[in-house]
Amino acid sequence: MNKATKTAIFSLGSNLGDRKTLLQKAIYMLAERLGTIEKISAVYQTPAWGFKGEDFYNCCISITTEKNPELIMDTIEAVEGQLGRERYQDNNYHSRTIDVDLLFLDDMILNTERLILPHPHIHKRKFVLEPLLDIADNFVHPILKEDIKTLIEKCEDDSKLTKTDVRLYKDPQLNYGGIRHLVIEGNIGAGKTSLAQKLSKDFNAKLIEEEFKDNPLLELFYKDPKKYAYDLEVSFLEDRYQQYHEHIHHHKEEDGLLISDYDLKKSLIFASITLDQEDYFNYKSLFELKHQQLRAADVYLYLDQPTDRLMKNIAKRGRPYEQTIKAEYLEQIASAYQDYFKSSTHPILRVDASQMDFLNSEEDYRELLKKLVSFSIRN
Repeated sequence: MNKATKTAIFSLGSNLGDRKTLLQKAIYMLAERLGTIEKISAVYQTPAWGFKGEDFYNCCISITTEKNPELIMDTIEAVEGQLGRERYQDNNYHSRTIDVDLLFLDDMILNTERLILPHPHIHKRKFVLEPLLDIADNFVHPILKEDIKTLIEKCEDDSKLTKTDVRLYKDPQLNYGGIRHLVIEGNIGAGKTSLAQKLSKDFNAKLIEEEFKDNPLLELFYKDPKKYAYDLEVSFLEDRYQQYHEHIHHHKEEDGLLISDYDLKKSLIFASITLDQEDYFNYKSLFELKHQQLRAADVYLYLDQPTDRLMKNIAKRGRPYEQTIKAEYLEQIASAYQDYFKSSTHPILRVDASQMDFLNSEEDYRELLKKLVSFSIRN
């Protein structure tokens, strides 16, 4: 291990808002900015300490880091602020969305105006000591010269802690990044469906796949676009709307993560290319009537792929009706998406997937997950 690398141990707590998600977001943000998560304790439900309030969820984590104490404190304050922590000047305890304390930085002893190490109240608080035992049972307090188990035995705090079944993760988990509905978008052949299927399997998510493959008008459209464009676009819109309405309207938060490999807005983007001005005007009126009845997704992921790679992917998957697609058509679609991005108010994460292989490269796949979770936290 690098001599400059130290183990920082933190205590985290939340009793305001979605406690589980807030703890998980804080863990991701600390790891992203400080180093590598080594251990995460169980989550304990504990009564508010020092004031009347809702019960807390508390845990402890350890991170290997090369950051100095000042930078660690800067990070803690930034994370707390971003997650809605309000600070009061009355010197009293209050409910909070997130509370992060640096307990130890190896065996460093420090006493400055901003930071005292080890944290001066560790031995007085069971909500710190119990989760600390999970990840640092053999650690010896550098000042008190006693291990965590001994500190618990001597602790005079009589609070009753309950170990919960809440699980927190070192690695990005979409459903703990605050994402309830993820839409994956991109050009034809970008890999939307393959990625959606992999994510839904890995995260036990409900999957909405576009059912265009069974549309008999599609093959006719590729042979004679002008003749069949309007009928095809209306058919797509009706099918997509019915599918979305069926799955999304009845989907509740407790049902877990929902992933779809297209968005209804896709209908308008493609129609802007395939329809003439008069047909597009009529089509847009129909689209807006249906679109306003559906709630927006939490995050839109757009896979950017160069045209030559799209053409190769299309040829590789071998759908007969797609083999007449021209590069110019794909470039028109890409341009229409760019125009949409400029006017959209939805949170859209654009990922350059030109050099990535989410299905066969675990490194690429994990990198994508990190981007998604980080983006979700910021938005």
